[in-house]
Amino acid sequence: MSMGELFSEVGPIHGWAMATAALVSVGAAAVGSMLVVRKMSLLGDAISHAVLPGIVVAVLAGGQPGGPLVILGAIVAALLTVWLTHVLRRGVGLAEDASTGVVFTTFFSIGVILLTSVASQVDLDPACVLYGILELVPFDTVTLYGCEIPRSFLNSLVVVGIVGLGLIVSWRLQVFVAFDLAGARAAGMPVALATIVLLLFTAMTVVAGFEAVGAILIVAMLVVPAAAAELLVHRMHHVVCMAVMLAVTGSIVGYLAAWHLNTNAA
Repeated sequence: MSMGELFSEVGPIHGWAMATAALVSVGAAAVGSMLVVRKMSLLGDAISHAVLPGIVVAVLAGGQPGGPLVILGAIVAALLTVWLTHVLRRGVGLAEDASTGVVFTTFFSIGVILLTSVASQVDLDPACVLYGILELVPFDTVTLYGCEIPRSFLNSLVVVGIVGLGLIVSWRLQVFVAFDLAGARAAGMPVALATIVLLLFTAMTVVAGFEAVGAILIVAMLVVPAAAAELLVHRMHHVVCMAVMLAVTGSIVGYLAAWHLNTNAA
């Protein structure tokens, strides 16, 4: 089968789903590259799970999944996760990985309890939280300049634009902090600000992909392409580019494989 015949057979519905998955993976790979280099992958995992209560509370308050209120709720939950992890590490004396594990499992548990107890009041499903609803993304559309475009695709496009622009603007700072944290502090660089910005980008990326791919797959999108790219290339901008290429390829090939095998896309 030629490439043209393949995409003709796939059709626009599957095309939108693959495009959304690819966009989510682009943002996750870019942010994940920084997390992996800074050895903060577990914190990215924690944020992807810990934002759930923030999302549920925001939806209960009238926010739409993927909307500004939900993103704000997720960011607040993400910052609380980072703060509580810091408190447990510095105040109680737990190791960093242990404190991170305690906080994100606690937050995720609270989110699941909230979700299951108010399931009839919110447009969220526990299974979708874990696996996403990538196959249904093309059917939830908004009209833009006369065209029906999936809402998740637009949300992901906006987030990728913000994250991409933010990383470009703060690139030198992020790279300096990633490779020489002590040197950055000695030079008076705003290390805390760089970390907060990176965590905000992580939270935004997680929320953008939460509805489409779920909490489990977004963790893989954050870590796997970046970790693989770090083994293949050595300069930071090459790591990001390689991670993005691996992530997009994996998203498209994975979706096509799931379609032909008649299994869950996530």
